[in-house]
Amino acid sequence: MRMPPRSWHCRICECCTLKRDHHCVFLASCIGHNNQRYFICLMAHFSLATAVCFAYSPSPMMVASGHH
Repeated sequence: MRMPPRSWHCRICECCTLKRDHHCVFLASCIGHNNQRYFICLMAHFSLATAVCFAYSPSPMMVASGHH
C-alpha cells in the first residue's frame, strides 16, 4: 500500500494521519494536518478560560481571612 510522505499510522486509534503531531488522550484522536489548527484554537480557548477563572476567583488568602 502506498502512503503519502510524512504520514503516520497510529496504533492507538488505528488510523493514518498526514503530518501527525501527536495522539491527544483528552480528545482520543491524532492531531495532524487536518485538525491541527482546531486543536491550537481549542488550547487557546482553554488557556483564556483558565486565565479568566483565575482572575475572577477570590484568592485563598482572602477567603481564609474572611475578606471578600
